[in-house]
Amino acid sequence: MDSFYAPVITVCGTVIVGYLANFTAERYRRFSDGSAIAAAISGELSSHAVSIPLIKDMLTGLIVAAESGSSPILRPWEPPNDPVYEEMVGKIGLLGIELVEDVVFTYQQIRAFRMALKVVHDHHDMSPHELSARLKRCLETITRAEERGVPLVHRLRERSQEVYKIKLPYWGEYVLKKR
Repeated sequence: MDSFYAPVITVCGTVIVGYLANFTAERYRRFSDGSAIAAAISGELSSHAVSIPLIKDMLTGLIVAAESGSSPILRPWEPPNDPVYEEMVGKIGLLGIELVEDVVFTYQQIRAFRMALKVVHDHHDMSPHELSARLKRCLETITRAEERGVPLVHRLRERSQEVYKIKLPYWGEYVLKKR
């Protein structure tokens, strides 16, 4: 009878260890993917943030010109896209709840700014008052994106540099350091 229990215990132990290892490996993969996404989005938002002071200066100048009654010249342009965000949007949940809302909000404010500026650009028949009002909305929108996006870049960088912690019930946490 003793010879029966040893193999059964061995098989059960192997299945349990394999089962736990599978879950741990999947959690680590998701954590690692989330770190890469955080770094990529942080980089893309950082590149946008560099342009914001220039955009604000441009908008302020256009508002002053519109309010003085002159018709500012707007050069042809195509609204840019956000290749990193567009590629990662399906996996954005890997960042964690705290970051997802701010990432989506920031990108949607950038998108709203681009759409509003395209309306200003495409419709040359606006009165100076309407043009000024629309440009002010553009300025407000890009300011909202900046206010939420700049601190977000730092939080995303922190998330991308976090270390993975294995949490085992009753045994505590074990930290896996990045290479």
